[in-house]
Amino acid sequence: ELAKSILSSITSLDLLEDELTPQGKAIRWIVCDDSISVQLLENQDPATGNLPKQEHGFRLGGNAGDAQVTRRYILAAFFYSTSQVSPWNDSLNFLSADLHECNWHRNYTRGNFPFGDFDPVGVFCIIDKGKLSSPISIHEEILLNDENYPLRYLELNLRID
Repeated sequence: ELAKSILSSITSLDLLEDELTPQGKAIRWIVCDDSISVQLLENQDPATGNLPKQEHGFRLGGNAGDAQVTRRYILAAFFYSTSQVSPWNDSLNFLSADLHECNWHRNYTRGNFPFGDFDPVGVFCIIDKGKLSSPISIHEEILLNDENYPLRYLELNLRID
């Protein structure tokens, strides 16, 4: 019910409760299979109603735990809505329950790519480093819970073969 109350601000209850819709599949994944979201939802502060800060702590407006559950739900709904007719050739680590959503990608190298050989595909987190903004993964040197480097936006790069 907590997940529904958070996600009903962006998706109607009818879609969330219909297990055949991408949105219904996504919320089911959030509450049943996604270890990161389940941990956040199970550790709601009874006094404030807030979810705990997210594990890798990006600073966003509002409650960071709510924001992470919402981001993971949106990306899961995207995955389910684009893979219903035919499955993806590569899941790009999407719906990896124990990976931060910033690591739902693969880095490909291929020759003759118009912008160089590096071809990143999937979700990338762009952080604010002052005038320099760059894609990073969770395992890079920057401490992502450092308020000097808030999450700026998520970038989704897809490749259609």
